[in-house]
Amino acid sequence: MLYMKNMNLSLTSNAVEYTLSQLFRRVGIEARNSEEFKSEFDLQIVFGALSSYEHLSNTIIFSLADQNEWQNLYSQVHPLQWLQARYVVPAGKTLPDGDSIPILLWGGQSKGASRLQFAEVKENNVVVFHVDLLSSIFFMLARLEELNGNQLDKHERFPAKQSIAYQNNFLERPLVEEYAFVFAEWLTVLRPNWRPKNRKLTYQISHDIDVIQRSPSLMSIAKNSVADVVKYQSFTQLSHSLSSVCSPKADEYFRRRVRR
Repeated sequence: MLYMKNMNLSLTSNAVEYTLSQLFRRVGIEARNSEEFKSEFDLQIVFGALSSYEHLSNTIIFSLADQNEWQNLYSQVHPLQWLQARYVVPAGKTLPDGDSIPILLWGGQSKGASRLQFAEVKENNVVVFHVDLLSSIFFMLARLEELNGNQLDKHERFPAKQSIAYQNNFLERPLVEEYAFVFAEWLTVLRPNWRPKNRKLTYQISHDIDVIQRSPSLMSIAKNSVADVVKYQSFTQLSHSLSSVCSPKADEYFRRRVRR
C-alpha cells in the first residue's frame, strides 16, 4: 500500500485496513487486507494524486479527502452532491438502488471536471476513485457523527433526524453496500474474469435486557419470596429465589437466559 508523500491522511493505518477489510467482505473478495488483495488480483492499492503515480500500472488509486472536505461534511452548510449513475459506474452498468447516489467526501485532489465522476479508468490498467471511498465508508460504519454529536435526546442518544443521512434523504439506503457495489463494478473493468465469492448469510440473534436477575437485591429477594408463596403458591420458585442469595446463577432470569 503506497501513500503520497506529505499526504494529510485523515484515517489511521488501522482504520484504513479495517475499512478495506469491510469493503472486501461486502464485495465478495477473500482478501482481508491490501497485501492479500495484491496477491489475489495482482493489483496494488495506492492513496494520493494520480499525477504522482503516472508510472504505475495495474493499480487502484483512492483519492483522500482533505480537512476542508471533512469540515464541509460535518457542518452540513450545503446539501450533499448526488451523482447520476452514468457518472458513478462504468458505461452500460446501473446502480443497485435508484439512478443516483450521494457523495459524502471527495478526494482532496479532485477538482473541476473530476468532481463529475465517481471514478475513471486511466492508462496502464489504472482506476482512480475521485470520491474518497474509504473515508466515506469508515464514516458510516464507525458512526463518527454520533461520537462527535452534541445534540442528544433526553436519553443521551443521537437523534436520527440530526444525521447526515436523514438530512440528505438516504437514511433508509444501505450506502456502504452501494459503495461496495460501485467498487466491484470498477474492479471488473480491471479484472473482467473476476467473480465475487458467494456470501453465506448467518443469523446472530441478540437481545437487550437491563437486568438479568429477578432478584438483584436482598429487598427484592424478600418481596419475590413472599410473592412466590402467596401469589404463585410455588415452593419450587421460592427455592430458586432463596438460592439466588448465595448463587446468582440460581436466579430464575439467569437460568432462562442460559437455556435460550
